[in-house]
Amino acid sequence: MNPLLRKISRKIPNPILSRLIYLYTSGIKSALFRKPQFKDEVLQEMAFYVNQAAPKRLLVDVSHQVYSTQKSGIPRVVNKIAAALLQTDQSDFSFEFVMILNGELYTARRFTERILSLETGSLGIDEKIEIQRGDQILILDNAWDKLPSYLPYFEKVRSFQGKIGTVVNDLLPTQHPEWFPKDFLAVFLSTLPLICQWNDILFCISQTTRKDMAAWVQRNCPQEISRLQLLTFTQGAEIGDTDTQKSPIRESLQQFLQNAKAEKACIFVQVSVIQPRKGQDYALDAFEKLWSRDKNYRLIYVGSKGWMADELYERILNHPEAGKRFFYTGRASESELVEILDQSTALISPSRGEGYGLPVVEAALRGLPVLVSDIPIYHEVVGEGGLFFSLDNTDTLCDCVCEISQWTDAMRKEKAAKVPVGTWQQGANELLAGYL
Repeated sequence: MNPLLRKISRKIPNPILSRLIYLYTSGIKSALFRKPQFKDEVLQEMAFYVNQAAPKRLLVDVSHQVYSTQKSGIPRVVNKIAAALLQTDQSDFSFEFVMILNGELYTARRFTERILSLETGSLGIDEKIEIQRGDQILILDNAWDKLPSYLPYFEKVRSFQGKIGTVVNDLLPTQHPEWFPKDFLAVFLSTLPLICQWNDILFCISQTTRKDMAAWVQRNCPQEISRLQLLTFTQGAEIGDTDTQKSPIRESLQQFLQNAKAEKACIFVQVSVIQPRKGQDYALDAFEKLWSRDKNYRLIYVGSKGWMADELYERILNHPEAGKRFFYTGRASESELVEILDQSTALISPSRGEGYGLPVVEAALRGLPVLVSDIPIYHEVVGEGGLFFSLDNTDTLCDCVCEISQWTDAMRKEKAAKVPVGTWQQGANELLAGYL
């Protein structure tokens, strides 16, 4: 949301604020003077949403994604699972995507329109949610900062014998607080006990996260063990949708890829936000070692700057090999990412800690082998499909890079095919099963 609008919103009653946001996001001119033009398929999507009539309603929180343009990490999972939920059997549940707005629960129709590919404003103004019998809540988004506002709604759902569930991505802040900003850490650590207290189900994105969560509950909330369900759900992988292939690829990136191809140089790519825990410093150390040995490999980093990364970011931006043997894209479009993956030899992920690691699976889906750090989550996610290296010694990554550069394309594809790949539909069905 525009900062000025956010400031004003704190002084305006919610019904008025909802209409202001509606006009702001729709475009004031189009909202006032132009009626949406609906095609038959659009009308079908609208009718599907409006005519949901299942006996139970699942309220799915997407608070942080309503006005977000991010498409990686947690935002990617939220958007993909949300779309998949709308493709599930509608006999048990109808779905309403919701958000906390100024401390109250509202519909999130701009988000719903985006998921259904509807024109902004098609579904009308957002409305306040009133909890009714049959309602269940799923905190799909990483909206733990909204929990205090959710408590009265949780209480009402419980009074109607409804269930409350929250997605847990990882417990890294409890294990490595030094990786996170103090304000985020304070919210996470203070909210985690309340999550355990108020939820009936915690949906973990991996078995590793489930194991960590079970251990944390045992130590910190033992009174909740017998009541709290800890479940996992499948993470899908989907990259290179046809509607994203048309966007142009920046000239500097195209030139870098063409130069590598002309010199028959192997390209290695890391896809992740720029953060110390993601290990970009480690990979750069390894490639600097390889370059000093006259190895003509290329390295590409894809991802925007994240937390606590000033020093690392400066190193990346000002690297002496920038534009030569090293390229930093910043945030890349999906068509750029697909182009990079399809021309690369392997994906590298030297992460020091993950809840899952979706880019690794998406790379394998494109037939790209993956070189990953020797941490528990990657053994779960890639299994026999990965080449593992130790974070204690960059020589182990150097060895992996040199080895895989000698493989044939067939050998690389065969290795990548060993990485298990789920679907978002599986994940959506598993989430719903928790409420049945």
